[in-house]
Amino acid sequence: MKTLLILAAMAAVIALACAGQAPAPAQPLTQLPTTTPMPTPVPPAAATPLPENVGICYRTPEVQEWIIQQLQIPSCRLITEPELYRIQDEFSVSAALKPGDMAGFANVAAVHIPAAHCGDWENSTYAASILDGLNPDAALFIAIPVAHNRDDWPRSEIISFGMHNTVTYPAAVRKQFDDGLVDSGLTDTQISSLLKQGEGLKMRVNTQARSIAAAVAAAKGEVRPLIQIKNLGHAVIGQPPEPGSVSATVTLERPRDIPDCREE
Repeated sequence: MKTLLILAAMAAVIALACAGQAPAPAQPLTQLPTTTPMPTPVPPAAATPLPENVGICYRTPEVQEWIIQQLQIPSCRLITEPELYRIQDEFSVSAALKPGDMAGFANVAAVHIPAAHCGDWENSTYAASILDGLNPDAALFIAIPVAHNRDDWPRSEIISFGMHNTVTYPAAVRKQFDDGLVDSGLTDTQISSLLKQGEGLKMRVNTQARSIAAAVAAAKGEVRPLIQIKNLGHAVIGQPPEPGSVSATVTLERPRDIPDCREE
């Protein structure tokens, strides 16, 4: 009987201990990494979508006319980009170009830009924007006229001699020209100054032509292209008119002979 009482007491103590015991702590869950939400794309504020069914009507008017003549499709709205793939002739207009004018000219063999003075062709970003969409293998001919007064004889003639390096002229021609200067009233100092002006102009046009060729090459993704000065103000890459070649020409023209750049 006594043993039963002892066992009962022990059971009661164990029950009380179990009742007061704190529950075992839960195992912590593995924390998942927090992902950063993707930013919502925001269109540029300046971006203006083109209206539907515009065809080529957004391009420079002279470019529109050239395309219409090539394809013989009477309306600019009816010409789609796939239609432009049919054009293979050389492209040339005298108007200043704007980005998008040559988009879709995937098979045009060559491009002549005689009004390049209206654009910053020494800037590779500008060049890339104008050439965007053009056949990358098209031969490029870019010409920039620079204002220069050629009417002030004999000063303009002496400057021209300085530009073209008089040592290449026959001695008899040089002597005849020098003899003519006796009646011009110019001193040796004045003649020397004019010759130096010619040398400076030569350096200027050659440097500008090289800079244009380099900018166009950079726009086309070419690294360290071989640029050659063929003659005064004429820089080339490759062998024009071969595919992918570049010809940049800077010429000195009378100010009245350089057309104005139309504001778009």
